[in-house]
Amino acid sequence: MKKRFTRTVVLLGVGVCLWLTGCSGGSGEGAALQPIRKVDPFRLLERSEREVSLEDLLGRVWVAHLFFSSCSTECQDVTARLAALQAMVRPWTNVTFVSFTCDPGTDGPKELRTYAEQLGADPERWLFLTGERKPLFDTIRFNFLLPSAKNYQERAHLLAGPLHSDKLALVNPAGYVCGYFNALDDSATNALIHAIETLVNRPTESPEQP
Repeated sequence: MKKRFTRTVVLLGVGVCLWLTGCSGGSGEGAALQPIRKVDPFRLLERSEREVSLEDLLGRVWVAHLFFSSCSTECQDVTARLAALQAMVRPWTNVTFVSFTCDPGTDGPKELRTYAEQLGADPERWLFLTGERKPLFDTIRFNFLLPSAKNYQERAHLLAGPLHSDKLALVNPAGYVCGYFNALDDSATNALIHAIETLVNRPTESPEQP
């Protein structure tokens, strides 16, 4: 059975509100894998202190995740779920998890290395990214449309401090977001695995086409 959510996203800096209806569960390929938005180029710092760009991820299926290491609530549940999913996707060598910190002032490469080691994150298959606040937050907000704000009060709070989401954004090998999945919902994470498998088994997509 499909569960649906309606997300209101305020695109900060341009003052545009974009309504998205996404699939957070079920196994329907059509709803989950239709291209939603092309990811714009970015260049951020990985826990290993090497730079990672969009170009490094083209040709791969990847899952974007937001967190910050000092979060003591749902971040721990989401990262624990990702650690379990990491084992499930290991046979698919072109699948990568990409975790973006929402607290770059605290989460430098050293802190991210410690955090990743505690999770048993494979450094070749699970990336942890930080960087300067503006390019990092622009990447999160404009590319993945996460986190979201429903009104001007939430928009102000978004600017004031780190927020994160329990949604995971699935990106296809051509660099298009093609689905959102609730990391804390069993049916949604099952649907995510199904969607990843579908993308892995598709013919190779051109990076210029959805």
